[in-house]
Amino acid sequence: MNRGFTFRFIIYGIVAAYVTLDVKVFHGPVHTWVAEKRGADIGDLRAAGVAAMVYGQPIVESQVRYRIEEHLYVRGRSMQDVSAEEETKLFEVCLEELILEHLLRVKVHHNERKLPKITPEHSQTLVQQDKAQFSDERELSDALSRQGYIKGEMASRAHAHAQQGSYLDRQITIKAPASLEGVIEVVPEIRRIRHVFLSTHGQDPALVEGELQHKLAPLRTGWMSFEELSSQVSQDSKAKKSNGELGWVSSTRLPSGLAKALFTMGVGESRVVQSGIGWHFIEVLEIRAARYEDRSLDLLKADIENYQRIEGLRVYLRHLRTREDKVVVMVWGEE
Repeated sequence: MNRGFTFRFIIYGIVAAYVTLDVKVFHGPVHTWVAEKRGADIGDLRAAGVAAMVYGQPIVESQVRYRIEEHLYVRGRSMQDVSAEEETKLFEVCLEELILEHLLRVKVHHNERKLPKITPEHSQTLVQQDKAQFSDERELSDALSRQGYIKGEMASRAHAHAQQGSYLDRQITIKAPASLEGVIEVVPEIRRIRHVFLSTHGQDPALVEGELQHKLAPLRTGWMSFEELSSQVSQDSKAKKSNGELGWVSSTRLPSGLAKALFTMGVGESRVVQSGIGWHFIEVLEIRAARYEDRSLDLLKADIENYQRIEGLRVYLRHLRTREDKVVVMVWGEE
């Protein structure tokens, strides 16, 4: 063996050992330099509005804030209802959700060839479902820009979500129960309702209420039917296609503010009610009182399989986060 090579090999080994001991054990000058360099990088990322890096790609704070608002929206709440402590906790939870989603996208991409093909028709259906969540194009564009997306990305992201569902189905084992006996279940009170809805997203709630009251005048004077008013005024794109009807609902399917008012109303009664997402002119069409009911075997099996699917997903994502922790750099919360 070449003596020069041997000498260099020994020297490199000593240097490598010194660097390792300095960084890991003694916390000497090399450790200090590495820490300062990382601190500077973290500071730059934080200044740029980055909350975390996953595989070198950023998750920005505006994405996390939008996810927080989504969580609150579906629960009939807004940021005005949230304390500073709860907001911090929500930020942590939503950031973890986005990190998991990013890790999952990478996993799906690496296994794409093994997954069933997603048809363009299926992707387009998912895009339309996503668009239906927004009252108009302005609200849609605002939501996309806050998440750092462009409008043309909706189809590709819908395609990716469909692939993720297919991938997760392959990772989770569902075991059908061997035998079950029917049980008695209490079915809660439900009501068939219809409404006219105006969103308060990005607007003064008092002004929106005034606008709704003004638009209700033709209905109250008999110049316009409920169906006509809903089709012309309501910003609930799904309900307006069925004359404003929301169908049968229980209190658990509605934002808390709306449910509280609705379940004190009688058949035929109507009222203007505010929820966390906007103002509703709501009318009760029918009421079915709470009752006892036999659960069928098929429904029980479906409930158990659904629980297994949710629990399996939770376990899989927890293991994925642990395995891939090395590719995640947390910026938010770093000091």
